[in-house]
Amino acid sequence: MFHARARNIQIAVASFILVCSVLTNPITQAIRPRSTEWTFMVYSCGDCDLEAYQLGYFTQMAAVGSTADVNVVVQLDRIDGHASSYGDWTDCKRFYLTQGLTPTAENAIDSLGEVNMGDQTTLREFLTWAAQDYPANRYFVMIIGHGWLDGVCPDWTNHDILSPLEIQWALAQAQNTTGLEVDVIAFEACQFSALEVAYEVGDYAEVFIASEEVSTHWPYNHILSDLVTSPGMNLTSLSSMIVEHYSQFSWMGGDIMTLVAFNLSRVRTDVVNAAISVADLLIANMTRLAYAITEAATQAESHEPIGSIEGAASCRDLYDFAIELKQGIADPVIQLAAQNLIDAIDDACIAEWHGPGHPNFHGLYIYLPDDEGVYNARNDIFGQTYSMAHPLWTEDTSWDELLHELYETYGRGIRSREQITDSRFTFFDSDDDDFLDAVQLELTVSTDGDPINVTAQASLIDPLGEVVDQDNVTWTIDAVECAEIDLTMLPNGEEGWYDVEVNLYDEYGVLEDVSHWVEAAYLPEPMIHDVAIIVVTGSRTIVAEGFDEIFTLSVENQGHYVENLTITLRADGTPFNVTQIQLSGGEVCGLTVRWNTGGLSLGNYTITASIDPVSGETDLLDNSLTVDHGVFVTIPGDVDGDIDVDIFDAVVLADAYGTEDGDAKYVANCDIDGDGDIDIFDVVIAMHNYGEGSS
Repeated sequence: MFHARARNIQIAVASFILVCSVLTNPITQAIRPRSTEWTFMVYSCGDCDLEAYQLGYFTQMAAVGSTADVNVVVQLDRIDGHASSYGDWTDCKRFYLTQGLTPTAENAIDSLGEVNMGDQTTLREFLTWAAQDYPANRYFVMIIGHGWLDGVCPDWTNHDILSPLEIQWALAQAQNTTGLEVDVIAFEACQFSALEVAYEVGDYAEVFIASEEVSTHWPYNHILSDLVTSPGMNLTSLSSMIVEHYSQFSWMGGDIMTLVAFNLSRVRTDVVNAAISVADLLIANMTRLAYAITEAATQAESHEPIGSIEGAASCRDLYDFAIELKQGIADPVIQLAAQNLIDAIDDACIAEWHGPGHPNFHGLYIYLPDDEGVYNARNDIFGQTYSMAHPLWTEDTSWDELLHELYETYGRGIRSREQITDSRFTFFDSDDDDFLDAVQLELTVSTDGDPINVTAQASLIDPLGEVVDQDNVTWTIDAVECAEIDLTMLPNGEEGWYDVEVNLYDEYGVLEDVSHWVEAAYLPEPMIHDVAIIVVTGSRTIVAEGFDEIFTLSVENQGHYVENLTITLRADGTPFNVTQIQLSGGEVCGLTVRWNTGGLSLGNYTITASIDPVSGETDLLDNSLTVDHGVFVTIPGDVDGDIDVDIFDAVVLADAYGTEDGDAKYVANCDIDGDGDIDIFDVVIAMHNYGEGSS
């Protein structure tokens, strides 16, 4: 009995001494678990060229330090060669921050040795330690380091980074072990506010805070000061406070700074579902809308991520991309889906700020490269494909399928552009009943790339808006080529104006161009016989007797039948040329006719062209046409038309000498021999007749 009592007394004394020892040790006293409102957990990867910055962040946090209501704990990993202050230690240490604490080895509560901050196990152990040793009602997880779409916190010593899925795993494991429920997960890391990241981090926090662009220098002293002053503030107030403080210190990083706070659950459900709906619709309409989609991507606000091709962007603001889709695609279903995506982002956003360098950023970006070159180069730059980097996102959503369709399946089709550059309609009678009931469409198509096969799909649309005939033709174009398509109205179809529409596809199935001609043809139309002289002109008003004058004229078959035409040119009613030609309906023909003036009396002549009426023709008013000026036949060398060859003609001729047709000083009447220039031969003709006609 005595020995038992003595043993109990010894145990009690030893316990009392141990407790006293703990209470008198300042560092040990600091790590005692306490029930507080917040534990602010900071995972700070300075094992890179950010070491000096991380030390600065530490001292800013320590300027406020922990209180009875807020625990501030930091795990800081350093590296050799980037900062030598505070003892230049290079391993990983944990700290409980009291006011004014400095990041020296002596102030650490634990030294872990060299650890891999890019490993999921390291993050899990930190979260578990912080939750177990510093329990609180609410938890704020702050991860600091370099970042981009595929990961955060690169550990240069161990050549590793934390992927979004690894962060999710660490959060899940810490929750399973300790019951940790994270209220806010935030990243001071560049370009980490991506939909892929938010989705793969998982539902292990209520609020997600990150930047679409570069991120630098959270004002931790101001943020923690407000938090310890009002630890009971709700998450909306806390998030808004952080974004507001960040915006006030944006000058530290320039105009491109951004920060956003999202309701993580809404992002992972409403925003993701809306993005999937948009992707599915774009995939379903890819051949029709490939160019519009790439144009919307190009126009959407972007940033150039780490490791990207210089001058190219691979990520777009998702909200702005939806706006560009709405504006650029006249499809109400797609416009509604784009608006739903915009609304979902708005609803999920708690607070957002962007600097003037990114006026169209709204807080969340997504991987959407410039073109197939940027898309295909990704593996060379990052060492892995998009699906390798984001397996959960690409497995659960159709976004990667959209990118594959856009840049792989149809990528070659949108590399060059094919366009309808010209068209010509000819109407014909398909059933020999003397009524026009069909259209022949001749298309001219060009390409700005290599020779390629194209398919033109044409539709004839009746007055009721129904497609009554459709046909297509495929051919190879090289620079510019033509093709013909015939379209016929239905027997006993609606009479009226018919539209014609052509969709032009390339050999990859991409819709390259669309042309729609409203009221292209009135069908059925009674066929008629009608021919006409369109124009007749002569080059000179004064012609030397014995020389030719040239007349040009155009004739047109304005009817619908093939016609044999007889065209006669007359001078003062006397025929001097008769030409016979055959023209199809709607065809135009140009003619050149010479009039030899040899043996004609000097004086003025009226030149008329006429077409003999064809069988069944009723409109005869346009069957003849007179040259709009008389032609004066005179002595060779009389270029002023006063029926003599004198000094005045010589002066006019000399002034025009050496010119040819098209020159500013060329005078057609001085071109005596009619060969298109005024030269020594014209002068010789005039000199030979000099003095002729003078009284």
